[in-house]
Amino acid sequence: MKYWFGLLLFSIAAPVAAAPKADDVAAYKALGAMDLRLATIGYRLVTANAPFCTMTRPDPGWVLHDIAQYPDEEVARAAFAFSGPVAIAALVPNGAAERAGLQAGDGIMGIDSRTWEFDGSKLRKPDYRRMELVKSLFDDAIANSKH
Repeated sequence: MKYWFGLLLFSIAAPVAAAPKADDVAAYKALGAMDLRLATIGYRLVTANAPFCTMTRPDPGWVLHDIAQYPDEEVARAAFAFSGPVAIAALVPNGAAERAGLQAGDGIMGIDSRTWEFDGSKLRKPDYRRMELVKSLFDDAIANSKH
């Protein structure tokens, strides 16, 4: 009998990680909604004005984000789906990425059959360096492709 009582006390006293606060998760989701709204406006502007431009490039119609750019990783994971360190936060309705079948939460692991390896030990939070690298790699790939 003492044995079971001791286990019961241990399980009650064991530390439990607190779930992220609902207000914090809601704030991150609101930020994501604003990012999508801005991306949607930008996508509509660039696609509608493409015939008037001498230089164009494809726009996938997505919002990417990096878990490292958020000051609270637990809240970010509760608010958004992350299947990798860099993931799609949102898709512009009827944009190229959505038409291709991509979904919010899909992880971005590379481009042109090459995977990226990120050294997370060099990142500080909040940080945007990895996203700058991803953007640069996508820009290079798009510039070197025939579209």
